[in-house]
Amino acid sequence: MQLQTKIPEQEELLTVDEVRSWLRLGRTRVNELIQSGQLSSFKIGRRRFIRRGDVLEWLEQYRYQSGENYK
Repeated sequence: MQLQTKIPEQEELLTVDEVRSWLRLGRTRVNELIQSGQLSSFKIGRRRFIRRGDVLEWLEQYRYQSGENYK
């Protein structure tokens, strides 16, 4: 018997490498975000995971809003 549960997309766990590829950031920058607490993560065994929803929440801070000064 196989247990299948659908995980909501926001709760999906990504590896650090998947986050790096998605955001096109280097390993050092992603590790800085994790160390500073700007990006929450979970350590399971020797692997570190980041919830997709946490990445989206962090990313939302940098959304360009119409009417803002573009730099």
